Amino acid sequence: VEDGDTIEGIYDFVEGNFDVRNGRYSGKFNNTKSPAIIHGRKGSLYRIFNSGDDEFQVKYGIAGQSVTSVISKRQSHDFVVDGIVQLAVSGSAAVDVKAIYDYLEQQKPIRSGRFTLGVADSPNVLHEIINFSKYSESQHLLYRIFNSGDHPIEIVAKASFAGPTEEVLKTLESEQTYDIGLDKNGFSSKKVIWVRSTAATKPIDGIYEFLGFDD
Repeated sequence: VEDGDTIEGIYDFVEGNFDVRNGRYSGKFNNTKSPAIIHGRKGSLYRIFNSGDDEFQVKYGIAGQSVTSVISKRQSHDFVVDGIVQLAVSGSAAVDVKAIYDYLEQQKPIRSGRFTLGVADSPNVLHEIINFSKYSESQHLLYRIFNSGDHPIEIVAKASFAGPTEEVLKTLESEQTYDIGLDKNGFSSKKVIWVRSTAATKPIDGIYEFLGFDD
């Protein structure tokens, strides 16, 4: 800051089962900037929410092996940290980015992950919710997905949006849940979990939870 200005901040120790406030980012920037929000230990699991009205991206990983995921408004995204985590946008116009993020740990209470895709959001197109492409441990990450809407949800494993193959893990009916275990092999290396509707005219709503680790 400039000489004479005042700054205020709050910080917390986030490892373990401590009840701490969320990490937060709020700022306006374009594609010439990529503000960093996490410099994490390799393999740490995080959840980020888009709490604003504009889409943004989260980027992480070393050069040549980086991952970029799009976070739409009202959506959350779980990912395994590899190096510095940055926020980004795709256009030259400044975007008002608002994000909330948390470290995921099985004893730590945290708000549920969520996705809400209306007809205008192309619900029948794949939407990424969990990316564990940087996960290298033998333990399983246990997840539960709940269909809180009125229409079926397809849960899909696929390496990337443009990838050649996909595996439909489950067509989840309304008011039903489905549990999955994700390990370093990741459904034959299809290490990204997506959701979509069965039709463009059928909006979907869902909630997902990280249940913990299992050997």
